[in-house]
Amino acid sequence: MGTNYSGLQAQVSGLLNRRDATNSQIQGYIQLGLQRIQRELRCPAMEEIVQVTIPTYTLPFAGITIPADLIELIDLIDPWGHRITKEDITTVMQYAKTVGRPWYYYRYGGVWLLGHAPPAGTIITVVYYGEIGQLVNGTDENIITDIAPDLIAYASLGYAADFYSDKRGDGWEQRYQQILTDIQDQSDDDETSGGSTVSPAYMWADDSIGT
Repeated sequence: MGTNYSGLQAQVSGLLNRRDATNSQIQGYIQLGLQRIQRELRCPAMEEIVQVTIPTYTLPFAGITIPADLIELIDLIDPWGHRITKEDITTVMQYAKTVGRPWYYYRYGGVWLLGHAPPAGTIITVVYYGEIGQLVNGTDENIITDIAPDLIAYASLGYAADFYSDKRGDGWEQRYQQILTDIQDQSDDDETSGGSTVSPAYMWADDSIGT
């Protein structure tokens, strides 16, 4: 069972061990720590999978709205299980003039443009790394409090060390980096187990433009 927000605050306060550190300050360090982890960590617990059904539309296809909690895209997958690969805007725009199987995508503002434009009713699977859930109430938990509350604690202590010019800061930073590396290594091993994740090239844009 994970650690909730109240327990995390108590953990950080105990490790910091400063009488002049207020609850508000401890909470601020934790929020900063979570933001840092969100920037640096990519693990399966952060993965989100959303299926988007393409509605009826008239050309040009407006694109798929990017999820508000997206940190980093992992894959866009068509209904046949094929990865939709990233291409330049010119190529995608050329394909998007006609309806067909979407081969390519391009991020354009708040949407992913697809080329070809997928038929209405097509289901596109979006796999991505999502934001870590916020901690507001004392009983709140998120994916990191569940799997690695110590990572949050030492990320938070790093900001506290900056504020107080605490000499323990280097040790706390080393501890944070070790925990982060351990989690990331486990995630990377999981990604590469069972064979290479590199897909073979099976289509060249120059040969298929306009088809």
